[in-house]
Amino acid sequence: MSLGVHAYRRDEKGKQEFLAVERTGGGEPTLFGPEVCRTGLWGAPCMEELGAVLLPGLAEHDLYVEGAELEVLKKETEHLLANRSTIAAATGYREDFIAFRLENLLLAVERALAVEGGLGGVVIW
Repeated sequence: MSLGVHAYRRDEKGKQEFLAVERTGGGEPTLFGPEVCRTGLWGAPCMEELGAVLLPGLAEHDLYVEGAELEVLKKETEHLLANRSTIAAATGYREDFIAFRLENLLLAVERALAVEGGLGGVVIW
């Protein structure tokens, strides 16, 4: 199995409706890594050492982020993207592998933040 990242909005009844996310330059915008990345990358000790609070949760469960936590996730993702060389050295994953997936997450977060009324969210499963 592979991890996927998706932006969504909630309808009037609270049901999730997935939103299209475009990635310029090619590549699948929903890729977030193979299942082993839950612990070997996103749940690696270096993530918490770098200050990540949301992504390390993937080691234990799927991640659903809505409301004010979207801004937290955005800042966390930008910080991790800026520190991808440190993450690569600590985990053994290539920098471009890490960057591609964090860029996908950032695209999903930005799409969710654009949903009117604060009804957007991001899920990683």
